[in-house]
Amino acid sequence: LYAGVDNVKVMDGGFKAWKAAGLPTETTINKPVATDKDFGVTIPEHPEYIMSIEKVKENLESNDKFNLVSIRSYDEFIGATSGYGYITMAGEPAGAIWGKDTDDGTYAVDGKVVGADVLKQFVEEGGGSYDNELSFYCGTGWRATIPFLLAYEDGKEDISLYDGGWWQWTVMHTED
Repeated sequence: LYAGVDNVKVMDGGFKAWKAAGLPTETTINKPVATDKDFGVTIPEHPEYIMSIEKVKENLESNDKFNLVSIRSYDEFIGATSGYGYITMAGEPAGAIWGKDTDDGTYAVDGKVVGADVLKQFVEEGGGSYDNELSFYCGTGWRATIPFLLAYEDGKEDISLYDGGWWQWTVMHTED
């Protein structure tokens, strides 16, 4: 979506469901090949989908219609662990809310990704509002994409990923 691909989806059930459906797989490694063809858009097509650490801090300080939503384990959220061997600090940016963890199965029921109604419930349980501008993050960036895509599919426009996540926060702002 950030680059300009219009039809990005979450595949329910992942690779296990793909294989169970009898769809083709391969065991070779496909190496990327450069092309001289135009992608058709200026990349990034949607820079608004990524929020910088500076903008996150500004919103946390002055925008009461903004929620920074942590998509990390509860132990990571409460600061019991960083969740990463290479990140020594534990905790969350002050003002973040907990949106639950995609790794523990919370965002999937019977192998299928939950709907935006469940995401709304998680945001509200964390003390936020789905009506607010939402920026999702995790430790390094990839777990946050599931709730981002759920909100996107729901037609929500004021959403982003704080892609630097907890890792960037600890490296750049250890005083926070």
